[in-house]
Amino acid sequence: MGIEIESRDAGPGIDDVEVALREGTSTIGGLGGGLSTVRQLMDELSVTSEGSGTLIHARRWNRVL
Repeated sequence: MGIEIESRDAGPGIDDVEVALREGTSTIGGLGGGLSTVRQLMDELSVTSEGSGTLIHARRWNRVL
């Protein structure tokens, strides 16, 4: 069990997904902590981006203590 999040948009897309996943990288002039933080917090992350939008799919599994 865990949480699964899917986010889609119809924006211009991300030119270089690998660069966008780096800490401190921003496409809009912000702090650049968005996608890099999601990558750190989640167990699985996929980002697919084309000129017609971006799809982000993230999963975090429950931890057994």
